[in-house]
Amino acid sequence: MRDDISELQKKDPRFTKCAPHEILSHFIIKSEPFEKFFKDNVLNPYPVKINLNKVANMIIGYIDDRSRAFITHIINGSFDADKLDYISRDGYFTGLRLVIDIDRLFYAVSPRWLEDEKMYGITVGSPNPAQQILFSKMLLFSTIYNHQKVRACDCMLRGLAEYVNEQGTTFRGSPLVDPVDFLVLTDNDIFNATDTSNEPFIKKMVANLCQRNLFKRALVICKDTVDNWDESRQYELPSLIESPADLKKLRLDILNRLPGGQRPSIHEIWIDLPQLPEFHEEATQTHICVAGAEPVVLQELFPVAGWLEAYADRQWRGHVFCPEQFQDMVNKAASAVLKEYRLKLNPKSRIYCHL
Repeated sequence: MRDDISELQKKDPRFTKCAPHEILSHFIIKSEPFEKFFKDNVLNPYPVKINLNKVANMIIGYIDDRSRAFITHIINGSFDADKLDYISRDGYFTGLRLVIDIDRLFYAVSPRWLEDEKMYGITVGSPNPAQQILFSKMLLFSTIYNHQKVRACDCMLRGLAEYVNEQGTTFRGSPLVDPVDFLVLTDNDIFNATDTSNEPFIKKMVANLCQRNLFKRALVICKDTVDNWDESRQYELPSLIESPADLKKLRLDILNRLPGGQRPSIHEIWIDLPQLPEFHEEATQTHICVAGAEPVVLQELFPVAGWLEAYADRQWRGHVFCPEQFQDMVNKAASAVLKEYRLKLNPKSRIYCHL
């Protein structure tokens, strides 16, 4: 699925900067079943004129009418409706105190012709609301999205999907081989302890997720644990992050290094290397216009690049995850394999796992 999306991004410039979920939403909107549903339930009963092709383009941020670009920015932009919603929602449900003055933001925004981009876009009359959004997003990444417990859950779900896919079986009746297969599943389907599967691995993974018996850290990769950090961060780690095939090979190498007897399956060993947070859109597409002056982009007022550099240097962490009972053996095997990949690990890579 990832390869298909990457190929599409190369072929069609509209999708170059799109996230996978935006691309899927674009094609759902343009699908025949959705068009029929929309016609039967919206266009026929109500006197509205909505062009689904334009809606689909707005979702991926493609601007086909530069005189009305600000409408697209509301759907996919530096402070679009979805971003304002998920920042507030995720902060509330995780107990993180985030401050976004929505009322002030709405008061400060206005459409304006942006000469440098040759389009009628949105400007903000004060840098404060835009900075609040940026600060909140940064805080969510550093404390929630890339927290090791969250990453461990992600790896368990990936292991479950990988097992179902490779074994040719199903999960809740879904084979998980096509993006559409994932759309039929809800949170309740996944976190339902009364699993009816005959597959022991699926039963075990679902039970562990429901009981919060998560994978544990077997090895930590960060500036403190890698002696040649500057070199690794620039060359080895980026190439691995962009190559699921190479990461799968490393996982197999770790598995093959484990001693005989009881040991985890390949679906329970994961090398998790998070992507760096992406703030380019907010920094370069948020136009600030104060006291009638010409608009300037946010990055001229706020050092986004400096924060990202500091985050990558001090807060970014990669992990090797596995079930708790295999931590020690996986740590030793992973250390040996990654050293062959030119990562000079020091004892802290083990100490940080509380081993």
